[in-house]
Parts: sequence; C-alpha cells; structure tokens
Amino acid sequence: MAPPKRRARRRLAPLSLALLALAPASALAADFTFRVPVTLTNVPSVTSIRIDCGVWTGVASAAGTIIGTAFTIVPVSDGSYSGVVTVEVDASGTLTADQARSYSCWLTAMGRSSTGAEYGASPADMQSVYESATGTTLTSFRSTVSGPIPR
Repeated sequence: MAPPKRRARRRLAPLSLALLALAPASALAADFTFRVPVTLTNVPSVTSIRIDCGVWTGVASAAGTIIGTAFTIVPVSDGSYSGVVTVEVDASGTLTADQARSYSCWLTAMGRSSTGAEYGASPADMQSVYESATGTTLTSFRSTVSGPIPR
C-alpha cells in the first residue's frame, strides 16, 4: 500500500489532465485590429476612455450596413493618457470581413463632474458635456478617425 500522500497525488493527476483538456483553445485572430493612438492632457475629471471601432460595407465612414463593432476601455490617471489603444473587431451576422469598405473609430471620455456626478462625453457632444460637467472648455480635441479599409 502506498503512503497517503502518494495516493492523493495519483488521484489528482487524472483530474488535472481532465481540466487541461477542458481549457479553452487560444482565440482566433480578429478580422480587424485597430491600433488607435490617444493622447489626453490636462483633463483631470476624466477617469477612463472608451474607444469604439466599427466596420461598414459602404465606402463612406458609417455608411452601408454595419459588419461589426467592438470597444476597449482604458483607465486615465491624473487627467492624462498617452498610448495606443487596441480594438479588435470581428465580422458578425451574415456579412463577412471581405465585404468591409470603411471603418470609423471614436472616443468617449468618462469621468466625474465637479459635483461628483458621472458623465460620458461622446464625439457628438464632447465639448458641451465636458464644459457642463467641469466648467472648463476643451481647447482642442479630435474624437474620431475614419477612412477606407486598405486593400
């Protein structure tokens, strides 16, 4: 008869192998990978940013039928962020990646106003929401980037 410690190890070995067999395989590469450079400075109320990217069938940005969208949220510290945000988009539904003709990526700034209330400032209302929440005017910003899918 084997010592008790040895017996326990023998019982765990098949269980460990079974769990490894159930582990998910590595994910497949995304249909589209966008690397969006972002620089924020002097926006102390912003606590995080969300970068959304979408791919469409139309030749103009956001035209035609949507093929897929995705987003990535990153934290912002002390009102500043500088880096590249990666967003991976997969074709969804019946449309395929090879039908893509255009893309668009956009930034939403999320933070806390001077009263402590949370806010989200999207490209369409970035200036007004930020100014209303903080009492400060943004001096310059670009919150979207778009173009044709390179072939």
